[in-house]
Amino acid sequence: MNYFILIIFAIIIIAFLVFFIRTNKRDEEKYEEEIKMDYRKPKERIKDIDIDEPMH
Repeated sequence: MNYFILIIFAIIIIAFLVFFIRTNKRDEEKYEEEIKMDYRKPKERIKDIDIDEPMH
């Protein structure tokens, strides 16, 4: 009788671990995609002024 309870308990724990690992992997991929899209994009550089050009 005890083995039956232990087997059910072990199956529940294994199912929980598989669920937890799959959910964590999915969230990690979503988080990495958010990070890739969230970085600051460089602003357009202001044209460099040549030294030879006089400033008016």
